[in-house]
Amino acid sequence: MHDDLEEHLQKFGYDKTAHTEGLFKHKAQNITFTLVVYGFGIKYTEQEDANHLVKAVWQKYHLR
Repeated sequence: MHDDLEEHLQKFGYDKTAHTEGLFKHKAQNITFTLVVYGFGIKYTEQEDANHLVKAVWQKYHLR
């Protein structure tokens, strides 16, 4: 499932960082997040960036 999600998020500009397993960063926006079992930890400065990530994941999985 992790590889499938990674491939999906790449379509939206999110890539895994080279040195920290499970940490993703957007190519252009100031947002990083880490995958946690059954959840996400997200760091962002702009609400629009967080909304972008939520929309990307929403297209793949139903979120509550």
